[in-house]
Amino acid sequence: MRSPTFLVTILVTLVTACAPRPALRVAAPPAAAPIPVRDPIGITSRVFIDDARDRKLATTIWYPAVPGSVQHEIEWDGIFIGRGAWNVPLRPSRQRFPIVLLSHGSGADASNLTWLAEPLAARGYVVVAVDHPGDRFGDSSQEGRFAAWRRPGDVRVALDRVLADPTFGPRLDRTRIAAAGHSSGAYTVLALAGARLEPRAYLAYCGGHRRGPDCKLFDDLDPKDIPDLAEASRSGRDSRVRAVLALAPVLGPGIDAASLRRIRIPATIVASPTDSVVPFKLNAARYQRFLRQSRTTKVPGDHFVFMPMCTFAGRVVAAQVCVDGDGVDRQAIHDQVAALALAFFDRQLHVAPPHAARGPRRARPRH
Repeated sequence: MRSPTFLVTILVTLVTACAPRPALRVAAPPAAAPIPVRDPIGITSRVFIDDARDRKLATTIWYPAVPGSVQHEIEWDGIFIGRGAWNVPLRPSRQRFPIVLLSHGSGADASNLTWLAEPLAARGYVVVAVDHPGDRFGDSSQEGRFAAWRRPGDVRVALDRVLADPTFGPRLDRTRIAAAGHSSGAYTVLALAGARLEPRAYLAYCGGHRRGPDCKLFDDLDPKDIPDLAEASRSGRDSRVRAVLALAPVLGPGIDAASLRRIRIPATIVASPTDSVVPFKLNAARYQRFLRQSRTTKVPGDHFVFMPMCTFAGRVVAAQVCVDGDGVDRQAIHDQVAALALAFFDRQLHVAPPHAARGPRRARPRH
């Protein structure tokens, strides 16, 4: 479990750069909701070293746990609420498990998608989420945020290492791999599908009359100081990824439209038309317009509605990412998106529903 000292970091890296500051209104903690009945979830971690790029990749893995595993509530970073059982054995299965790769938003970490990882793991997916160096909690900079083209390589290396892992590798289905991400993580998974970023186009957008609030993240950036800027427009495509889910994708004005038209795998986009951080029309809608196989689902709320449910302490010290506007039910949105993700990945990866995997039920004899 990560240290609660990140409470300060989340305010610095996620909020002050671009998010509007609503009035602080924190309700008393709600009564504990019943935990949904579902198969137990295991959680573990790995650290993979990418020697070629000198990047240390902390990775969190959610997976189907052996029946009877005792799960506990987890306070990720002291702010976000999750649930699972640490380091328990994998669920026995005659079938190999499909894989979903997760990529977090800018300045965040793997735990920020725990609300999506948990139902996927309970269904029977192994979920692999890497923390992106230079753009994660406790390790964030303008350069790291802008150099999002480094992220697909992180995911690719994490996938390679998990497939080679002695515990997980033999249990994974290498032919059934999908990816999902939020914000910069949504760009990441679209890059894994073949989207290419043109930094000059994005900076021109930020210098023009259409400039949006997302540009505040890069006001003091000098692209000449980025050593690998020439790598930005190279393809991050990973042909092993067969479907992607993009939640509130960013960098839309800088994405090469031709690269989107060439993408041949299905994509589902989920975003809010009232997103005050990343303009919907220039991002989610633009991706959808050029992708040949895509659907867009609109949800209420703001950019951070895709963050986990928060502890009471989180709602106090990180209200901008924990407290939604009036009438926005974050849990209901999470449930909706998780159901959409399960249906989408099941369909695209040919994953049988749990009852189908167990075979037909035998009729009870009548007396």
